[in-house]
Amino acid sequence: MQSEEDPMETAAGRLDVLCEVNRRLATFTDLDELLHFATRRARELFDAEGCALSLLDHRDEKRSLSVGSGQPGRAAAHSLAIRVPLRTRSGAIGVIEVVDPRRGHFTSDDRDLLEALASDIAVAYEQAEFYAHVGREAAELRTLGLVASLSLVALGLSLIVGATLAHQAWALPLSELPMRPGMWAGLASAIVGALLVGVCRRSGRAQDVPVAARHSGRAPEAVVGSTVIRGDRAA
Repeated sequence: MQSEEDPMETAAGRLDVLCEVNRRLATFTDLDELLHFATRRARELFDAEGCALSLLDHRDEKRSLSVGSGQPGRAAAHSLAIRVPLRTRSGAIGVIEVVDPRRGHFTSDDRDLLEALASDIAVAYEQAEFYAHVGREAAELRTLGLVASLSLVALGLSLIVGATLAHQAWALPLSELPMRPGMWAGLASAIVGALLVGVCRRSGRAQDVPVAARHSGRAPEAVVGSTVIRGDRAA
């Protein structure tokens, strides 16, 4: 028997949980981590048997919603469910659904609460998608920077080798080799290129550390297409 003071069963307690979820959602920059956290906390917030969250597939403009082991968007006939869309400034991006609350029914405030949660998830998703886009752009720039840096190193080494061969061809004293113009230009090019290679690699390692993983402190579970989390009923 649940206590009447259970925070999940009081309006103030549920609002506290909603605020905590809102704060945590703002920390995610990884889309899969965001979806996993959102569905898990939504299930806990409503003390429900299951929760599903699905996003719009921009390739064929179709929504895919999974609930338990059934077909996407088709809850069992005996199931109780509420479903609300996820909306951003650009329009609807998906759907979130909560299925079978343990108390056996949904209250009149549950839809409003789910809509508030859906709004927070949509904003967080938009932010995470922006970070993902920026990450892809940064990765492309790092690749270009790395190619340019390696090209500088190769050019510098070519100038050094060329200056050395020319010096030997003229049978000049080795003591005069450092004074050849190509030698200094090649050395400068190789050093600058090597430094830029190091900068690009350090930037890549820093970018590869997921922000969500630092906050969650736990390994993410697989999220493929729709995210579905089912809970065991109490015996």
